[in-house]
Amino acid sequence: MNVEIEALDVARQEFDEAYVHYESAKAGLGEEFREEIKRQLMKIKEHPDAWMLVSTGIESVWAGGFPTM
Repeated sequence: MNVEIEALDVARQEFDEAYVHYESAKAGLGEEFREEIKRQLMKIKEHPDAWMLVSTGIESVWAGGFPTM
């Protein structure tokens, strides 16, 4: 199944803020966060119906090992 993933501007901003937060907490942690997000996006593309529906057209997946800020 070919799935398109669209990142809203607010999601991109939150990602950037989280990256800076993790990288400033520990060198390299921001990059680990980036790689985890990439892994989760690939999972979403491979199994688009496997995630918790938050709202119409919006699903949620947990980025393992990274707490919400």
